[in-house]
Amino acid sequence: METEELAILTAEETREWIRANMAMDPAKVAFQYPGGGLPARLVASQIKTLQKAYQKLPSWTNAGCILPPRAYEQASSELSASLKKMRGMRCLDLTFGLGVDSANWAGQFEEVVALEPNASLVKIGRWNLAQMGISNLTVHHIDAESFLRTYDGPPFDLIYADPDRRNATEKRLVNMTQFAPNVVDLFPFIRKNCNNWWIKTSPLTDLTEAARLFPEAHLLTTVSIDRECREVWIQGGEAHAGPLKRRVLLSQSGVKHEYLFNFWENAPKGIISASPQFILEPDPGFYHSRTTEALLRHFEGKVHLENDHTGGYFFAESLPEMGFPGRVFEIKMAFAYAPSALKKVLKQLGIAQINVSKRNFPLKVEEIRKRLNLKEGGSDFLICTLFQGKEMAFLCTKK
Repeated sequence: METEELAILTAEETREWIRANMAMDPAKVAFQYPGGGLPARLVASQIKTLQKAYQKLPSWTNAGCILPPRAYEQASSELSASLKKMRGMRCLDLTFGLGVDSANWAGQFEEVVALEPNASLVKIGRWNLAQMGISNLTVHHIDAESFLRTYDGPPFDLIYADPDRRNATEKRLVNMTQFAPNVVDLFPFIRKNCNNWWIKTSPLTDLTEAARLFPEAHLLTTVSIDRECREVWIQGGEAHAGPLKRRVLLSQSGVKHEYLFNFWENAPKGIISASPQFILEPDPGFYHSRTTEALLRHFEGKVHLENDHTGGYFFAESLPEMGFPGRVFEIKMAFAYAPSALKKVLKQLGIAQINVSKRNFPLKVEEIRKRLNLKEGGSDFLICTLFQGKEMAFLCTKK
């Protein structure tokens, strides 16, 4: 965003116009905005982003902050930022961006220093922070490499990094050595200048690879919000000293639960059940962190693990105890997956609409629904999976 564009968006008359027209279709802004030309396109883009941001960044939208589209897409949500907890005197955020995580740290540390190499984001960030009344967060126009390689001050209580995981063509990156900044190469400088360190990365991150790249890590956290994996955290330092652990942090409708596992905890042996009564599907956070089997240790009842149990369902003879972190289905009927025969049975049962779900199954949900001529919806579930090496379909109700 250019200086001229920022001046337009921060002008009081523009801000008033945006507030008065927030419900407008962005495509119609060009016909209504009095400025015309480039400002109309700029204002339309801002309205479109603000409309999307109400749930993700409520405080920022209410304060009338400037939200550049790319920075907005890459920013943490306020909810996921609020799950990051650590207190101290001084925090260094190597990757300011839009500033959502930095603002969260400002509520927990006496002083926060944030770094941002993009001059436009620095200007926007400083303006936004003023609108939100955050005064203990200072944004510097400098990249993480230059700052860390020359820093000779006292250690920070926390150094935090959320590196950019897209390249110049917007392709998503998985290899952490390709992130910007390269936190793997910078780690010796990070470790030298802090008591605790915290790296946020993609939920696609392989935790075993993360442990290899950061052998000083003490905690690897998978964050799942309302059954969607959002982030992976790699943490180390004084606050988490001890053997490496895996943690699954769940936030369901604003209620937080966390589960801690030894990193190398072995899976339990599967018990074959010829007639399971329930299907268990742990929260996606357990699948992403490969702790599904370890989770089942904490719940009573015989559990059958399929061949690829790291990504499949679990079958139980009895209902798990209250508080199982995931979905539980009671099996009403079981069928071999033969589309023509199954189609007839479902028609005889009067089922034309049902929720279809699958794991460890060769077909996609859309293909299953199409072959069986089923519409999505209703209260029952058709769960397709492998069971004892066979393709099966289970008619279930959700508990």
